[in-house]
Amino acid sequence: MSNIDFENKRSSLLSIVNNALVHATKKYEIHKEDYDEGQMAEEYKQKGDIILCYAYMIKDKDDHIICKNIYDELERDINIALNPALNASDNAQEYFKRFRKAKRKAELSKEYIKDDKLAIDYLRSLKTAINAATTREDIEACEDEVRSEIVKESSAKKVIVNNGDPNKTVGRSKSGKASSRALRNAAKIAAAKKGPSKNKAKTERPSSYRRFFTSDGYECFCGRNNIQNDRLTFGVAEKDDWWFHIKDMPGTHVILKSHPGEEFPSDAAVIEAAQAAAFYSRSTVIEEHQGQGTGNIKVEIDYCPVSHVKKIPKSKPGMVIYEQYYSIVVDAVEPKSCS
Repeated sequence: MSNIDFENKRSSLLSIVNNALVHATKKYEIHKEDYDEGQMAEEYKQKGDIILCYAYMIKDKDDHIICKNIYDELERDINIALNPALNASDNAQEYFKRFRKAKRKAELSKEYIKDDKLAIDYLRSLKTAINAATTREDIEACEDEVRSEIVKESSAKKVIVNNGDPNKTVGRSKSGKASSRALRNAAKIAAAKKGPSKNKAKTERPSSYRRFFTSDGYECFCGRNNIQNDRLTFGVAEKDDWWFHIKDMPGTHVILKSHPGEEFPSDAAVIEAAQAAAFYSRSTVIEEHQGQGTGNIKVEIDYCPVSHVKKIPKSKPGMVIYEQYYSIVVDAVEPKSCS
């Protein structure tokens, strides 16, 4: 693959991921609006109660009521808007309807926001892997992941018709498309009915992990994409091997193979494995420090035994949580003789 073809492939993959990232961010913003609106629920309920409490003060065609706020310790006045076409009881019921809808929006949107954040983190990590690609194997691994995790999922999306039920718009983008969570659930059900794909092996190219040795002989592996990160951490690595990852940002998983009977690897091995994790995640660091220059940026890397790393349930490949870890600040240095 020529340099021009390589960069064209990188550009094409970044375009797909960036478009997906824009879409995921928009969905997050919409669900955040729903959640913020849902925080009005208690206020709507209180206004309904107050209207019922002071119903005797409301006359026909009144468009508001000013009365004491029974929920205020100081009982200050409150001005509540009314529908002049409705009586006091019906106006109260309107506020109770708003309360129920807002409460439902808050509950559902809170869950959707979690999914949206995971989707954004995943796409950012995939973008990091594409930017870190330096070989044909790297870019082909990223292409396989884009094809299997983004292109295939987007082609399965369908518009769901809203038949006038306002609750059906909760947690859904205003374009009418269902949330990513609903789509994933539908896709899982469809896949379960259909069974495993016979063509899966044909569409995924087998590509090896990046592999290098530290200056004092420790074997290390790095994932070329999120799928490899997932398999490397939860399939290849042993529980007493060491896992390295850039702190609080998307990046590659680096595994340092432990030596038998050794509680901790050498200081040199830790530094070099951490430098590799920083190097293959450097595009994220550059993006986070736009306009500040990247020459002297130090990167904080977390590391811990593989047994302390857990996969986030129902998440995309490579998405993990970890505990009881150490941290080290290093420069981003490419491993020597990495294959």
